[in-house]
Amino acid sequence: PKAGTLYCMEEGKEPLPMAEGITIPNGMAWTEDNSCFYHVDTAEGCVRGYAFDLETGKLGERRTVIRIDAKDGSPDGMCMDAEGKLWIALWGGGRVIRVDPATGEWMAEVSVPASRVSCCTFGGPELNELIITTAMDENGNGGEVFIAETDVKGVPAFRYGKGYGEEHPVAVITGASRGIGRQTALLFAERGYDVAVHYNTG
Repeated sequence: PKAGTLYCMEEGKEPLPMAEGITIPNGMAWTEDNSCFYHVDTAEGCVRGYAFDLETGKLGERRTVIRIDAKDGSPDGMCMDAEGKLWIALWGGGRVIRVDPATGEWMAEVSVPASRVSCCTFGGPELNELIITTAMDENGNGGEVFIAETDVKGVPAFRYGKGYGEEHPVAVITGASRGIGRQTALLFAERGYDVAVHYNTG
């Protein structure tokens, strides 16, 4: 417990620890003006928020902005929309919820026919399609990718570093040799992304 750490990575430098004492650090999101950073702590069932300094990468005081009741599932992956609201995948909850980080209000949800909802992101030509990944459970259910059209738009993904990918979208997919990874890779390829695949050969 509380053994996880958030690191800041800068080109040509060693990773720098920015926040410690996190049990399972997970989904991350920044506000459009880069003034605030959010991340999930899955084991604690919450989303933490920090003031963020774009120039230094330093985080302000940690605060809990959202708490998820265990009966609703565990927060996993996360993304932000253009209105500054967070979309949180609920592992064991079979849905993605839209929450206002300023108030903690649960504003909307998208349910899918799979319990282990792992992550979400916005895509599509208008950035209004919520792409939802799921993992297979012990009964063989899940392990699929779902797309739901929403009434709000997402924001373009932040990119790390410079160079390849600035003029053409790139998706890096882990575990793409089979199952959900392969489905995800094919989905992004069909939508015009260059797909970089990483998987274990052992």
